[in-house]
Amino acid sequence: VLGTLVLGTLVLGTLVLGTLVLGTLVLGTLVLGMLVLGTLVMLELMLLPVEIYEYIAVFAQIGSAPLPP
Repeated sequence: VLGTLVLGTLVLGTLVLGTLVLGTLVLGTLVLGMLVLGTLVMLELMLLPVEIYEYIAVFAQIGSAPLPP
C-alpha cells in the first residue's frame, strides 16, 4: 500500500510540475507576444509622422496638379 501511495504522490507531483511548466510556457509566450506587440506599436508610432508627411505631400501634389480640362 505504501508503494502505491508513493507512486501516486510521484505521479501527482509530475502532473503538478507539468502543469507548472505548461503555465510558465504559456506565460512566456504571452509575454513574448506582448513584447512583439509593444515593439510593433513603438515602430508604428515612430513611423506615423513620416507616413503623415507622405500623405500630406501626396495630397499637396494632387491639389497643386493642374486639373484636366
